Amino acid sequence: MMYRRRYRGRQNPLLAGLILFFIGFIFVIVAAVFLFINQAFLAGAVSTTGRIVACTYSVDSGPAAISLANSTCQPTVTFTTQSGQEITFTSSFSSSSYNKGDNVQVSYHPNHPADARISDFIALWLFPLIFGGVGALLWLIGACLIGIPLLFRLTLVQAANGR
Repeated sequence: MMYRRRYRGRQNPLLAGLILFFIGFIFVIVAAVFLFINQAFLAGAVSTTGRIVACTYSVDSGPAAISLANSTCQPTVTFTTQSGQEITFTSSFSSSSYNKGDNVQVSYHPNHPADARISDFIALWLFPLIFGGVGALLWLIGACLIGIPLLFRLTLVQAANGR
């Protein structure tokens, strides 16, 4: 008499694997979009040095949120273009490593200098790295949860057939 194994009190690993695989796939796609956007921006960009002239601080909400040690600076940066035009922009990226008066590398397009970005490694590549890393990990876990039970079933079928 053959009976099927029931998963009492826990999910079917195949279903969990499919869900993790799909979520990982979405994360990898988001990472690829971030990567493509950054590459497209940097393709024709010019680099220069800018100065942080102001910081908009955001403080973590927690018991130790009173001190500035737990805050991040969203910098407002001023730089001069190749044509001598002075541009000021507020970065969309904030970090605790930025301080008023710091010099930062800035990338901009000569035709649209107001569309400028701080061009350090973290500001440009943090989101693609996080989404890509988490996505690849979920993708791998999902593939294992899908593949291992299927391989196990395949070996049971082959053993039952005498191979």
